[in-house]
Amino acid sequence: MIQRKHPHPIYIVQSLSRYILLLLLPLARGAIAAFQGSVTQWLAGAWFDLSVLFLIFLLGFLRWLSITYTQQGDCLWVRKGLLIPSQTAIPLEKIITFSAVSPLVLRPLRAVELRADTPAGSFQKADFSLTVWAHQAKQLLEAGAREGDPLSQKPAEERTYQPGILAIAVLSVFTSNSLAGVLLSATFVNQLGQIAGTTLSSHLYGAFEHIIRILAFGVPPAAAAVAWLLFGGWLVAFISNLLRHLRFTVKSSPQFLKIYSGLFTTRQYQIRVSSIGYLDIRQSLGTKILGVASVFVHSIGYGKNREDLSVLIPASSVGTLPNRLALLLPSYQVSSRQLTPNLGALLRFLGEPLWVLGGLTAAVGLLLWLVPGLSQLIWWVGLMAAIPALWFLVIRIVDFATSGVSKKGSYYTLRYSSGFYLHTVVIPREKIAAIQLRQSVFQRRDRRCDLIVSSYAETLKLHRCKNLPVAQLALLFSLEVPKDMKQ
Repeated sequence: MIQRKHPHPIYIVQSLSRYILLLLLPLARGAIAAFQGSVTQWLAGAWFDLSVLFLIFLLGFLRWLSITYTQQGDCLWVRKGLLIPSQTAIPLEKIITFSAVSPLVLRPLRAVELRADTPAGSFQKADFSLTVWAHQAKQLLEAGAREGDPLSQKPAEERTYQPGILAIAVLSVFTSNSLAGVLLSATFVNQLGQIAGTTLSSHLYGAFEHIIRILAFGVPPAAAAVAWLLFGGWLVAFISNLLRHLRFTVKSSPQFLKIYSGLFTTRQYQIRVSSIGYLDIRQSLGTKILGVASVFVHSIGYGKNREDLSVLIPASSVGTLPNRLALLLPSYQVSSRQLTPNLGALLRFLGEPLWVLGGLTAAVGLLLWLVPGLSQLIWWVGLMAAIPALWFLVIRIVDFATSGVSKKGSYYTLRYSSGFYLHTVVIPREKIAAIQLRQSVFQRRDRRCDLIVSSYAETLKLHRCKNLPVAQLALLFSLEVPKDMKQ
């Protein structure tokens, strides 16, 4: 007899958010009683509030009771619904990414948030997502990782890579977002105010204002507050990223990548190698100068949620990176540039940052003319805004000097920039969804065009390499040159 399993009992509490609107009923009744000023009337109707709470927990229990799952042969079966039950079969060989996340609050309960993603699922949510017992999650992960015959117990040979704390710190430094940290800090302070009273959160904001006045160092206090707020946000994001990537470990076999990380919230990902969309070797201007790069895996289900990871190699020197890639994914090797942009394309690379700098200069001049009384603040803000604009300009100069396309075997290497990052994308031919050659009027004279490669991992992604020779590009990708493109 097939033994069907229910989710972990904590799932009852987790599912209560679906019925949170029912709390409006006791809140409305309490508001009416308070408006009438009758405490006795409010106490007399307390049975109604308790009944609503009982109903909410009952609905949560019935939902938990209606969900079962089991692994039978080479399929994961999921049953949902009491009145109108439905069953879904997910073949284990179609699961691209298995994710097991264990937040700190669930670990004493031995509960794990288990997710399974396939190509048929939504990019917003997993095909299978349940909170289960830790030992049951381990059994499903092992079943999904059996090579060849799902019933085979023979483990595959694995190669292990574990970066040092310095590599994780470098990744955290260059991927931390100030705004995300500010939002996280603001949420924490607001929640603290709700728990401990608004007086405490007001004291924190007041202390922040006082500290800013001390640390202004001659800078306008408003400008100093923005600068210190962004720095504080970055610091919070850095610590969060550091804790998320601590104990990072990769185990690689011919069929699967198994990635582990986390200190307080532990995460485990199991990715099918044959379903990886592409690798993205990413550098900022700082890591480019240091000769360091980070490698990210793009695959369905990996990095789907905002707090998830998508990294394969947190940070590595450019010299040792090929050896580490050969250890983890031997077929994904970076090839040297074969097609590059010509000197006539320099303005196309620098156009956007030059427009930004020109617009910023004009805006500062206009504001100084309109509100001369705020000249000190305007100059300071203009100077601060000019720093990322100049940074963007330097990125585009480096992009022009390093961008291009190449091929080795059935793998293409695409080099380009996006925003403030330099990308080196390694993608197999079979994972390319579409190839587009786009030629402007100005490129026709040079017999050049832009290459736009579409790939699909979790979502559709466009990779654009600028100003490459049409004929050689078509030959590299085994395409016919469009008739309307001049050769």
